[in-house]
Amino acid sequence: MAFESSLRCIKGVIFANGSQNKSRYLQEVALEIEMMWTYLRLLYDLKGITKGEFQILTERLTEMSPQVAAWMKWERSQSKATAATI
Repeated sequence: MAFESSLRCIKGVIFANGSQNKSRYLQEVALEIEMMWTYLRLLYDLKGITKGEFQILTERLTEMSPQVAAWMKWERSQSKATAATI
């Protein structure tokens, strides 16, 4: 499950990079990260992973979330700037 979610995130980033409308793909990536947070917490609460594994994985998600949020913010500002010049 986590592997598939990670692949969907990577795929979303690749599609966003090559797309004029990045927002759609970035929203999908943000949603996938949110789902991974939920699954990860559930897995930890059910003792499916150790505290150390949980910490490592949450660090990775913590690194990804602000990057996607900043990219979404940049995309919104670009869309507004484009709309203002039209």
